[in-house]
Amino acid sequence: MKISIVTVCRNAEVSLSSTIESVKSQTYGDIEHVFVDGASTDRTVDLIKSSRPAAFISEPDSGIYDAMQKGITLTTGDALFFLNSGDIFCDERVVADVVTFFKLTKADAVFGNLWVGDHTEGHDHPVYRPGQLIDLGYFSNRQMFFDESIHHQTIFYSRKIFDRCGYLCDEPAANGEYYLNMCAFVREGFVVKHLPRGITRFALGGYSTSNFAAEWARFSAARDILRRRFFPQGPGGGSSTEYLYYPPSFANRIKILVRNPRVRTLLDYGRRVRRPWRARCQP
Repeated sequence: MKISIVTVCRNAEVSLSSTIESVKSQTYGDIEHVFVDGASTDRTVDLIKSSRPAAFISEPDSGIYDAMQKGITLTTGDALFFLNSGDIFCDERVVADVVTFFKLTKADAVFGNLWVGDHTEGHDHPVYRPGQLIDLGYFSNRQMFFDESIHHQTIFYSRKIFDRCGYLCDEPAANGEYYLNMCAFVREGFVVKHLPRGITRFALGGYSTSNFAAEWARFSAARDILRRRFFPQGPGGGSSTEYLYYPPSFANRIKILVRNPRVRTLLDYGRRVRRPWRARCQP
């Protein structure tokens, strides 16, 4: 099974080397690394060339998702993964473990967990904290795409998914991995399964974490479009099994419950109520 790693970058001479070395350190042998550079004006292209990439282009683009879509056309692998500049694999066995999981499960896509990196320059996301593990094991059925998506830094896609789906929507406000995932896993019925291990350490301060207000507005607008397209009857539309991959475990049911907005409100209220009591008990 050949794996294609796609790295999108622009003026990334500071962060790109760590990403390149992370790919080179993988124990799995059949990997190609391709690059899509957005016409950098620093040493980024020199770094790419010195890494001896399987393929690369350097030209202007109309945004990160346009660049990621271009990257698909440069690859020849059986499965694709997008590891953007500054992001690194958790360890040297990530790709080997993912390939084994593909073969065991016969899934069309495999996703794992996400570690938040230590870089915080320009970071203003209120949820992500340096060193935090984001466990995505609760994401076990298609209905969950109504509210959220799977982080692109965690998911490997079979090539056949890109024969029917991509990052670019005919409504550009919905461009991105959310659209790709809705298309692949809700409309087309491809199966994605969770591998309970860390996949990537992603860098804070990048495209999605450096301006949270703008990113949240973009995400919310995209979600509204995608809900109308892929869930026209709402989150409970369709038959009881239409969106099911497999029933979540008891532990994952608890995670799903805790992520419910009403339950979160109750938990937050409980913490607010307890704080004065706890403060009085401090020595």
